[in-house]
Amino acid sequence: MGTSGGSGPLASSVLLPSVNSTISGHPSRSIIVLADSLSLDVVAGGIENDSERAMLKKLGRLEGHGYYFGKPLLSCQVAHRLAN
Repeated sequence: MGTSGGSGPLASSVLLPSVNSTISGHPSRSIIVLADSLSLDVVAGGIENDSERAMLKKLGRLEGHGYYFGKPLLSCQVAHRLAN
């Protein structure tokens, strides 16, 4: 994670709210540059297809979540998947 000095993952991350709303206007690139200058990680939300994942990869090193990677799970479902 970044080195902002805060505690917990949100204290050292910048969250892109939704890939769908940010990629088309390209403010994502500015957010990534700003986060890099502050040594913060970037987490992108709303990744729903391969073209959105590819666009984010092209913009730089990012972490992300969305239906492309899987639907939300209950904690017991996560435990089951990790065990298998």
